[in-house]
Amino acid sequence: RSGIQKPVFVRAFSSQPVIADAPPPGKIATTFEPWWSAEDIEAGIETGTVRYGRLHVPAFETGQASVELDADDDGRRVRVKVPGFMARNRAVHGDRVAVRLMWRAYKRDDSGSDGTGEDEASVGRVEDARARVVAVVRRSEVPVVGVARPGETKIQPRDQRLPAMDLIQPFFQVDEGVHLVACEIVDWEEASVNPKCKLVYHLGPVGSGVAEHRAIMERYGLTSQEYSEDVERALRERLPSSEAVVEEVLRGSGPRRWDLRKSHRVISIDPPTARDLDDALSVEIRHGGRLRIGVHVADVSHFVPAHSHLDKEAARRSTTVYMPHKTYPMLPRHLSENLCSLLPGEDRLAFSVFFTLDRATGCLCGDDPIAFGKSIIRSSARLSYDEVDAAMARGPSEVPQIDPTIMADVELLWDVAAKRSISRTDDTIRVGSS
Repeated sequence: RSGIQKPVFVRAFSSQPVIADAPPPGKIATTFEPWWSAEDIEAGIETGTVRYGRLHVPAFETGQASVELDADDDGRRVRVKVPGFMARNRAVHGDRVAVRLMWRAYKRDDSGSDGTGEDEASVGRVEDARARVVAVVRRSEVPVVGVARPGETKIQPRDQRLPAMDLIQPFFQVDEGVHLVACEIVDWEEASVNPKCKLVYHLGPVGSGVAEHRAIMERYGLTSQEYSEDVERALRERLPSSEAVVEEVLRGSGPRRWDLRKSHRVISIDPPTARDLDDALSVEIRHGGRLRIGVHVADVSHFVPAHSHLDKEAARRSTTVYMPHKTYPMLPRHLSENLCSLLPGEDRLAFSVFFTLDRATGCLCGDDPIAFGKSIIRSSARLSYDEVDAAMARGPSEVPQIDPTIMADVELLWDVAAKRSISRTDDTIRVGSS
């Protein structure tokens, strides 16, 4: 580009050529727009027609991309549509991009009806805009996982949001078979529908347990790093046991917690292999055919100060990842599998919410207030989904290891959950094949 004119106010988006989705393989209807220079982008930002953001492409609706714009002066994060393959201009999901905002012409005539035509030259509301990518500022850090064959240069990504890619050098790491690789986009010419990429990792043969494991971790940007032993040791020294934690809380001068350890029978239901048991339930029978339900969630925030290094690392990991033979925790194991796991017979800090349901209908009883608060709980039982399913399908005798009082609570919760499901769907329209 030789430069953009100032001011730039694009009103008629439809005047720009847009293709609804990717063109056929190897063909391109028109060349992509050249990326703008940093100077042109800054000039557009000054006029309000260019913004920075991150591109999002839905996995199953690839023609419905959008850009989440950087927060404005009021802290708002607006998402703007980027319609069509060509409008993405060689950007892929997760890229940081600069986009040009465009508005459809809009004008109200003297009769009060909506009309069309060029409105006065002014920037419209960001929420009403659509956008075209004018530059990729930084590529996504997540590698592209795809399939390669020996001696070939074509990579077929497993992510259907991405087009086929051309390796800058043929794949010669192995002699035969179909293999998984992780690649990085290095170039994308304006006249090509296929980006160029370089090999980052050879993951292994398609179907191999190790290769598929690595491919999942790479494709979704998941970390396989354990927290260091220094971090774990420091936590064990500072927080040696749940008893010490609870004792410190009870001695403290902060707001009092509900002590539910003796008054409420709390149970957790999780997959049999789960290690971080982060939520549990309780139920009480009240007068008039009512049930007081308690939902108890581990109070992780007590152990992880906001904006601390540990908080930021946990946010980066976002969740504990369960793979077939390995678990990658969001938090150090001393927290995730011990102090923050609602293990039976152990005192634990929690957030609790209580609400009342009508036992006959499953409806919320509005005259009994919902209560939220910090609590101390002691789980009475750890159940698995398989155990509960077996007990409810074939009777409690199938799982004699479940205490009868615990089983009675499970039956109450199961029954009222079924009532709520029926109540929720009674007035819905059912759509299905005949």
